[in-house]
Amino acid sequence: MDSQPLQEESGKAPLSRACIFAMRLLPWSPARRAVGGALAGCIRTLGPRAGEEPPPPALASATRALRERGLAAIPPVFTPAELAQIRAYLDEQVLVGADGRRFRADEAPSGVGRGSYPLPAVVRCPLVLDLMNRPELLQAARRYLGCTPTISGLRIDWSAPTSAKPTHVESFHRDYDDWRFMKLFVYLTDVDEGSGPHEYVVGSHWGSGRFRARAYSDEEVERRYGRERQVRMLGPRGTSFLADTWGVHKGNVPTTRPRLLLQIQYSVLPVFKFAYRPVAVPQFERYDRYVNRLILAPGRSDPKSNPWESGRLRARG
Repeated sequence: MDSQPLQEESGKAPLSRACIFAMRLLPWSPARRAVGGALAGCIRTLGPRAGEEPPPPALASATRALRERGLAAIPPVFTPAELAQIRAYLDEQVLVGADGRRFRADEAPSGVGRGSYPLPAVVRCPLVLDLMNRPELLQAARRYLGCTPTISGLRIDWSAPTSAKPTHVESFHRDYDDWRFMKLFVYLTDVDEGSGPHEYVVGSHWGSGRFRARAYSDEEVERRYGRERQVRMLGPRGTSFLADTWGVHKGNVPTTRPRLLLQIQYSVLPVFKFAYRPVAVPQFERYDRYVNRLILAPGRSDPKSNPWESGRLRARG
């Protein structure tokens, strides 16, 4: 999962750091698939028991395409009315830029091209918790991962036109979040060529990475994979798709208008570079405790508490 402004670096968890370096030091794809498969098998055997119901036909087809191509469009997960409800909520929330500055989307400081909503604000966003726990999405994740999934990432990002140098996530790269994972992306605004579309190199999830998780240049990607394999996801607000972001990808820098993007990550294990501090939510029992344990916690959040402190993810370096 890409870094977030509210995360704080921490070097105090040797086991987690060892797990991070193990993934970095084993970028060879066949080995990564073998480790991911073994871990998924252990969870199937020792972890929570879950039904094996297949996902609906559209998602089953998308899961097959995801396995083959690393990228798959799915039917929109929200109706127009639901999208309007989400947008009305987010318009009242505060974003955090990479430099720590807080601002509303319509009042972005000059030179700030990216911002993220704090985890508590995302958790409270209408419809988001129900979306990430939809049975058909969990079934698709289970089929792709080979075991009961863990929701290891949840974020909503805002990107706007800027003259600043592209960030790491705005250059081609691979995510080293887990041995096996998939992400759901939902556009909350219309996205055309000028809105910073997600771009993915089809089939690159079968390839190997490199020891250092540095970005790839556009020229390097085109030389290695060919321009015809680079796919830009365009569409109106509500456009939804799945991606295995071990594959080479980037979020292009907007040139004409901002982009608002929801991401939910399903993985075999937690993301070891994050120190999770789950957000307390009412009616926690509605959701699978194992699936949600990293993001949600039982209880009722105090609406008077400081939302910047009540829950967040912290990067471990």
